[in-house]
Amino acid sequence: GIDTSARTVNALSGEGQTITLPYHRLVLATGSRALQPNLPGTEFLFEVDTITTADSLERHLGKLADQPYRAGTFSAVVIGAGFTGLEVATELASRLPELARAGSRRTRVVLVDRSETVGQQLGDGPRPQIIAALEKLGVEVRLGTTVAEVTDSHVRLTDGEVIAASTTVWAAGMSASPLTEQIRGKRDPL
Repeated sequence: GIDTSARTVNALSGEGQTITLPYHRLVLATGSRALQPNLPGTEFLFEVDTITTADSLERHLGKLADQPYRAGTFSAVVIGAGFTGLEVATELASRLPELARAGSRRTRVVLVDRSETVGQQLGDGPRPQIIAALEKLGVEVRLGTTVAEVTDSHVRLTDGEVIAASTTVWAAGMSASPLTEQIRGKRDPL
């Protein structure tokens, strides 16, 4: 917790004890967290926002080869074409063929974003290289649309397209740490 009037921060020590630390100036650098979407099937979404959620995705990927094969077993949809989404999509494009065991089963990675551009916050400079890398890895891109529904076997986009996929990763939208709410001042919705 943060008490700006008393200029103190309450924290946990390494032993789990609550300690109060005074400050002269406070720099809050607690990062952000993934925004949770409001759409049917959120229980089938993975994310990589924390070690725990990334580990859950890793365990899921490790079990794919043991599942009965069907369309979409080795397909993934990544929602969000920002920093995290690009990283996840390119990693999955490399990993899924290995998991599918020497390419005998079809793999597919689809990157979805409501924006009309990939890596919008990165600016125009690096975009050609990003697009070239996605093409080289075989990552399909769906822009100007988003997800309407997720199940354990498919993703339905708002434009009506249905993509068979066993893995759907949410990487769209972040919000500031809840600690920011304890500091007075103007803030935006995120």
